[in-house]
Amino acid sequence: MIARLLAVSFLIFSTAVAHATDFSGVERAIQTQFPKAHVGVLIQRLDENEPIFARHANELFYPASVTKLFTSLAAWERFGPAWAFVTQIETTGLDIEQGTADRVILRLSGDPSFTGNQLNILIRALAKQGIKSIKQDFILETSSMEGPAVSNFMVEDLPWYFAAPGGALVLDKNRWGAYIEGEQLGSPAFLSPSSPASVVPAFQTRVELAPTDITETICPLEAQVDEQNTLTLRGCWPAERNGALLRFAYTNPEAHFKTQVLSLLKKHNITLKGSVVQSSVSAIETNLIMALRGEPLTHLLEDVIQMSDNVVADNLFRQYGGQHFSAPGSLARGKVAMGEYIAENLMDDSITLFDGSGSSRYNLFTPQLIHRLLSRISTHEGLVALFPQMGVSEKMKSRPLPSGWTMRAKTGSATSISALAGFLSPPDSDVTYSVVIVINQAGQALEKMKPREDKVLHAIIEALA
Repeated sequence: MIARLLAVSFLIFSTAVAHATDFSGVERAIQTQFPKAHVGVLIQRLDENEPIFARHANELFYPASVTKLFTSLAAWERFGPAWAFVTQIETTGLDIEQGTADRVILRLSGDPSFTGNQLNILIRALAKQGIKSIKQDFILETSSMEGPAVSNFMVEDLPWYFAAPGGALVLDKNRWGAYIEGEQLGSPAFLSPSSPASVVPAFQTRVELAPTDITETICPLEAQVDEQNTLTLRGCWPAERNGALLRFAYTNPEAHFKTQVLSLLKKHNITLKGSVVQSSVSAIETNLIMALRGEPLTHLLEDVIQMSDNVVADNLFRQYGGQHFSAPGSLARGKVAMGEYIAENLMDDSITLFDGSGSSRYNLFTPQLIHRLLSRISTHEGLVALFPQMGVSEKMKSRPLPSGWTMRAKTGSATSISALAGFLSPPDSDVTYSVVIVINQAGQALEKMKPREDKVLHAIIEALA
């Protein structure tokens, strides 16, 4: 009787499509590792039309950064792998003989790969043209993108690198880094910047090295950033992580840009009689001094898929919306354009993407839709090659598979959330499986969820072997 009840409950709970393969071990692994979580799983051969195992495959889940795959595929198909953002520097009223220009316009495209070194190259180009004085303003021209620079983060997240703002004003991905170091348990900890001194904002620390249980309960680390990007760090830091690299956001990228422009003008002996201002410039006659192409889309998507970079993903999302409507890029236009893309190409007109990075928890998808996404991605060999390989790629080395098995996958994680979506191949076989695992409401610490997720994946492999 007990065995019969267990069998019935398994069928009702998992809605598994068993075929000839026994996936009872997968269900046991899920129940053991995530007893309180809502877990969706779908396994399907890419050359077949039906899943071989499906668990809550038509229910909505939040897959965190797996959302970035929608952005990646749409950008790949619209722009092409060689496409790049372009940043230009222009002048009005250029007088070579006098060595002056009325205004300088830095036409920003929202290139998430734009760096301080490239800004230096553009301003140096002014000096090479013989410009020694700018009579009016140096304009940060930002009409290429509009709307909010930050997508969907909580206030306490904003000082941290993963919540760095996007939009037209992006310089060094609007973030900087520093090592946190102290001498011993109970001693003060200080920041030692890893970024060049010229781009590090002011900061102050009131941090003490402490045991982990203290840092997780009564003395957590807290960060605050003001309008001038000054960082205040207070609380405790775990002594066993002494020397770790922390990364912070420039929450006010305009202030950061202005500081860097003024510094570089001084470096190249160019006098600015006006100010550095952010503005949209209407169509006027200008002199193009230099145009710089950013990193090609292939490199940008490496950052999106392998490093889960939110700034890159959200700016590609904005750009997709802008090109779709022949208008400035924005999250709002990206939302509508991506909805149309999913309806047309992935056969689901009920889904809305709220951003390109997956930061919004309103980004809800079924495992079945994620499988269709993977299936379409599989037709683009160059895009598949950007997926990190489990047990091999830097970010996935700690997650090896049984001998001979390979999997290229994108991960997602947030508080009480974990997800894995990718392509699984057995040893010495031409077969490729699409595998989707999404875990919501786990009630577990993130560092514990990934090893437990791997146990579910290994149970899948054991069933397929």
